[in-house]
Amino acid sequence: MQAFLYAPLVYVDSKPQDPSKEYQARGMTLITITAPDSGPIATRQGDLIIPGTEVAFGGFSTLLGYKSTDSATDPDGGDRDVYLLGMTNNGIQLARARINDLTDFSKYTFWNPKSQNFSTSPPTPSVIDNSQMYMPGTFSSGSIFYSPYFQTFIMVYFNKMVDSTFYIRYLQLDVSLRKGAVWVAGGKKGKGIEAEDIEALVKYAWSAEQTLYASPPGPGGFNYARMTHSEFFNTLVVSYLMVSAEVLLGGCLPRGMC
Repeated sequence: MQAFLYAPLVYVDSKPQDPSKEYQARGMTLITITAPDSGPIATRQGDLIIPGTEVAFGGFSTLLGYKSTDSATDPDGGDRDVYLLGMTNNGIQLARARINDLTDFSKYTFWNPKSQNFSTSPPTPSVIDNSQMYMPGTFSSGSIFYSPYFQTFIMVYFNKMVDSTFYIRYLQLDVSLRKGAVWVAGGKKGKGIEAEDIEALVKYAWSAEQTLYASPPGPGGFNYARMTHSEFFNTLVVSYLMVSAEVLLGGCLPRGMC
């Protein structure tokens, strides 16, 4: 059994001349996790996978699924595709990689919302034009998962407004983005979708943002580290951490790391 996740690399300068540079993001790395009888083992796959000058793909959410329509005949990339979502100050961008190419960023492709296809040109993190964003908006952390109960993909997230509120969107299978014979209204060939149909993320429209749950903030005034527990079949369970007054008084939060 093996899993993988994308994790940020952060350089820490304990005595910086410029206090704003105490924590410097270097980019994203890839970690594989195995589970032998002796316990889980995490192994970094190389050093820097995605440079810090690029969108932090995989930092918001990552999904593994069937090969996409336009890559299904390529035998070299493996039998699965990986969709990686990364946040910017203006929304979420989407990248795709073949399962065998995860450690080679030069082989990633990137969703172009205007042309409605994947290209080899990565979006710049500074893009502010909503028409060039996979999903415009404000996000601080979140996840996307397939719900077998609702039979579609669901996104649950916090925004950057520090309001301790869980927001939710879902993939609308009745709103197909382009005409075709496969991805039609009602799902793949009109028969719905399953967990590995990740190509649906670029074939259907997301719903408008809705409030899922406004969590009561702790003594520090807001909550963070939201988590969605998708393992429950017909119940959506969320968890979060409260910020204590002691942490705020200690000066941790203004520097952005706790």
